[in-house]
Amino acid sequence: SPSAGGITTGDGSYEWGSSATVTATPNTDYIFENWTESGNVVSTSASYTFTVDSDRTLVANFTPVPVISVSPTSYDFGSYYIGETSPLQTFTVTNIGQDVLNISTVSLTGTDASEFNIYIDTCTGQALAAGGNCFIQAEFLPTSEGVKNANLSISSNDPVTPILDVP
Repeated sequence: SPSAGGITTGDGSYEWGSSATVTATPNTDYIFENWTESGNVVSTSASYTFTVDSDRTLVANFTPVPVISVSPTSYDFGSYYIGETSPLQTFTVTNIGQDVLNISTVSLTGTDASEFNIYIDTCTGQALAAGGNCFIQAEFLPTSEGVKNANLSISSNDPVTPILDVP
């Protein structure tokens, strides 16, 4: 049986002495932790194979995790003259996971990062509860001709996406 946060397959009745395999699949905002039986950890693998030698109750345990999301997922500032400043673009960062999202840093990366500026950053150092959000405003300040590219880079404790780059 699963704890909150995922599903299991392979449960049911098996013949005595046969081999049985159970598999745990976490929901998108959880990770698989372990299988327990009578409170004891019996496996840390999501697929667990065992010999049926008694009535057994296995529990798949899942841990909630933070999941970072940003909107918009990319942005094109368009064309501006050298020395001209673009209007501010707001990026909203949201924790769509089930655990607290800790945002450590927000920075601009890439070969043309110096042509952009983070004007307002309410995210660095924030701990966002599930559903919580913060925002970043950035602008484009070209100092030379040509196509310019940079990424808004957001570091967090999201275990799947510890660094989210927004082009």
